Amino acid sequence: MIRHAFARRMFARRECAGPIRAGFASGPVPAVPLLLAFALLLGAPGGGAHAQPPAPNPPPKAVAEPWPSTARCRSGEVLARDYNRCLYEAISVSEKVMGAALANAVAVIEARADLLPSQRNRWRVLLDEAQIRFGMYRNFDCQSVAPFEGPRGIGNFEQRALCLIANNERRAEDLRRRYGEVPPPAAPAPLVAVENIGTRPATWLTAVAPPLD
Repeated sequence: MIRHAFARRMFARRECAGPIRAGFASGPVPAVPLLLAFALLLGAPGGGAHAQPPAPNPPPKAVAEPWPSTARCRSGEVLARDYNRCLYEAISVSEKVMGAALANAVAVIEARADLLPSQRNRWRVLLDEAQIRFGMYRNFDCQSVAPFEGPRGIGNFEQRALCLIANNERRAEDLRRRYGEVPPPAAPAPLVAVENIGTRPATWLTAVAPPLD
């Protein structure tokens, strides 16, 4: 009985071991399944050692306002009536600042002692003419073109005011940059000391009556 049981066990082991050894038998391995598995690994999301995540879409560029608000007047922080009054006062201030820069430029021209009076006068006349033409361009641009650039279209006082303020400030800065400050007056020439030459006989230039005896 013992020998028959042992034989049956050995026979069962041989029958089971055969298919297992056949599955791991040596021989060439097909390359197509390996290449297919490698391609699937690279194509999978996040697969591969050098796979890079997709670049995010760039954010849209913000469109700058054509006439940025001034530092003195803030839109939306006060009532519309007070905001318009602030813009009107800012226009007046910018006009005065530009006028002061122009007066300083004229003073710089007048201080040029190296030029002839006719040259200084010609320079001043041409500068006044350039300022008049600048004002004509500024007024037409701000009154006719700038209102279309605002969010509410034609008839916008805010856009006209901001355009005037910006142009006046740029013109004043340009004049200050080009002409600078008025040079200080030259120091007076030192006085030359006159040496004492002593007394000399004087000659009368005024006729006088002869002395009486």
